[in-house]
Amino acid sequence: MYKFINPYNFIPMGTQKAKASKKDTDELVSGMITYSVWTKTPLFIPNTSYNKVYQDKQAHEDHKSYQFYSYVNYQEQGSIEKIPYPKPVIPGSEIRGMFRSNYEILTNSCMSALDSDKKLSKRTMESYQPGLLQRVAKRDGSVRYDLVKATDVLWRTMGANNAKEDLVWGNDKEHYDRNCYIQEKFPEGSRVEFILHIRYNDQGRRIKPVASSVRMYGQEDRNQAQDQKVAGRRQEGYIIKGEKGPDMPYRLRRGIPPSRKRCCHIFQKDERPGNVWEDVKISLLDELLEVYAKNDLDNASRYEEYKERYEEFKSGNGNEYFPVYYSIIVEGANQRIANNQNRNMVNNRNQKKRIFLAPACKTREIYDHTLSHLAGNLAPCTAGSGYCEACELFGAVTADGEAKSSHLRFTDLQAEEKEDSAQYYLPRPITLPELSSPKLNNMEFYLERPKGQGQNAAWFWTYDYYIDAGGNLHIQQGRLAGRKFYWHQDLGDDYCPQEEKGKRNVTIHPVRSKIAFEGKIYFDKISKETLNKLIYLINAGEQPTEMEKKEHGYKIGMAKPLGLGSIASQVNEVKIKSYVIEDGIAKMQELPYESYDIQESREGFVLAGGSALLNNFGKMTSFQGAGKGEDEYFSYPKVDEDSLGYEWFTKNHVGVKPRNREEEVGMPNARKEMKFKKYLQAMEPRVKNV
Repeated sequence: MYKFINPYNFIPMGTQKAKASKKDTDELVSGMITYSVWTKTPLFIPNTSYNKVYQDKQAHEDHKSYQFYSYVNYQEQGSIEKIPYPKPVIPGSEIRGMFRSNYEILTNSCMSALDSDKKLSKRTMESYQPGLLQRVAKRDGSVRYDLVKATDVLWRTMGANNAKEDLVWGNDKEHYDRNCYIQEKFPEGSRVEFILHIRYNDQGRRIKPVASSVRMYGQEDRNQAQDQKVAGRRQEGYIIKGEKGPDMPYRLRRGIPPSRKRCCHIFQKDERPGNVWEDVKISLLDELLEVYAKNDLDNASRYEEYKERYEEFKSGNGNEYFPVYYSIIVEGANQRIANNQNRNMVNNRNQKKRIFLAPACKTREIYDHTLSHLAGNLAPCTAGSGYCEACELFGAVTADGEAKSSHLRFTDLQAEEKEDSAQYYLPRPITLPELSSPKLNNMEFYLERPKGQGQNAAWFWTYDYYIDAGGNLHIQQGRLAGRKFYWHQDLGDDYCPQEEKGKRNVTIHPVRSKIAFEGKIYFDKISKETLNKLIYLINAGEQPTEMEKKEHGYKIGMAKPLGLGSIASQVNEVKIKSYVIEDGIAKMQELPYESYDIQESREGFVLAGGSALLNNFGKMTSFQGAGKGEDEYFSYPKVDEDSLGYEWFTKNHVGVKPRNREEEVGMPNARKEMKFKKYLQAMEPRVKNV
């Protein structure tokens, strides 16, 4: 088996944000810190003045390539050949952000870089049910939306934009290309009339009905006699077409079965009592449609027509009803047993429940909780909430438009002088493997496993709910696993991946390991306690020593998951400004600061975040923190060395047979059958069995 250590992990958060506090007795000081940074592994920070510095006729036309950051403007140079090895510089903004994020960890401050309004969603295999949204005008002029259960009626035609029905339809492949859901004369949400045909399978079980003689509501049939003959059998409903999604070749290339989307659907209102849920929250449908609209996969479903007609419906310019798919989860319902008790719970108005809405039967769940909700009081500071310790020191621009000035100013870090500037860099540029953005839908990694023992232990969990080993559903806000960090890796200057130059990866020329940089931090009016914490931060919690002997450090720059960007840092000198009067003239002098006490600083961080947090920080910053074995690799999860990344997560989401919950099957067919096989626990390098 392929044994991997996930490149990233999470350092657990405390529960209470460390608020900034000033004592009247605090002596405020100003001055300068001179410090050094030493590259433990190759490092890369891009010079974004030009994104095609290395020309290669074999590369994809959209392939990007960068040189390391420097003061050279390669857009003006037009070619890297004129200055192939500029003197590298670490921008002050880059090192500032790195120190800030680690100071936030040490002080249990807010998560300032959190995308608070990020919409969280996950694709599940749950089959959503047919429904109709009803727009209801209230007496006070406001509007509410009720959800009405519906019957799904199939409309099968001879093909796209062909309204001739085909009532006899087997499962043979000739129907794959019918695409009868494409009906331009019947926009999404259209109110239609049709003749209903009830069907039964070979076992006498009722199956989905089909429609014929479909026409827009109120439209007269050309054959008046025929129209009068069938008028008594005509039904009403609302068209929902949907979209096919990725085309068949796209799916086949990745081993995914061909799309089975072929039919058009008509949702018919279910008139039976108890099938209406009043005042449902439709904002989650709005957000889900926004997620689909931003989908950048080839031939992906974006539901543009559906969204346009849905907005028309909400404005009051559409029909009274609009078709939608829905799924209801209920607190305490056993998700693996479909019985009358569960149905009663769904219809109980006082029962705690969530209603998911979507434009398709197989879809994404959009969750009620944003990252800001999940972060709790560690969400980014606002002026109204008061500033945390990190925002007080580093400054902040809040979501409500307020600004807090910083007490620190970072200079760029300059590289040590070398006779030959080529000595700064790896022997040749390298082309990195493809990297992607964080996958927040991998909830077995990004969320804590809900606590519980035995039958109450969580087998599957999301941002809104979890299912225990007994099959019972619990509506509960998920808890973030912590603040993300990357393990240090033992990567040498011989790193040279052999990758094709495509449009989703980049070519870079990193600085080699064992290169020293020096920079300055100017501080203004901070307490000596804060200054000591800042020194502790720069030293990564260690006493000063030779850079080669440093055991702790940080990650900075690009390609951290691949092992680049490990650095050691250390304070060289601290000077405090003071003023004296000589001959009646005020003069400034700089005095060495000698009051730093590492133990006192440690105790200050323990008060802010607790001893467990400080110990975890030590493991996180250790160059040997993950403790890799001989047969282990730092790698995103893989089934084997040559597999694609998504395959591990596909195989990790297994189904559980309802009558034998110990037995695992393949990809689950419903939310109620879902189980994670393995999950990632904070600060544990290796995945654990659920």
